[in-house]
Amino acid sequence: MGAEIGATTSTFGYDDSMRRYLTATGRADVVEAADQVAEHLTGDPEVYANPEQYFDQVIELNKSNSDMKNILKTLKNDIKLYLQQV
Repeated sequence: MGAEIGATTSTFGYDDSMRRYLTATGRADVVEAADQVAEHLTGDPEVYANPEQYFDQVIELNKSNSDMKNILKTLKNDIKLYLQQV
């Protein structure tokens, strides 16, 4: 989703959610390889604790809301706010 707001980089650490996604999309070979080095496929603890120190801008989506319409509405509002700041 980073490209939609003009980001040149987006990061997504490897976790169980990504593992399930890759498995569900037929990429068991990628899961097998990623599982072998999973500890290296995520951000350092200090980055998660203080992302503002490492990134120019941090945009977080509320992943606890399972209603896709609300997620997209939130993303749309976040993008509008971002564009007003640029």
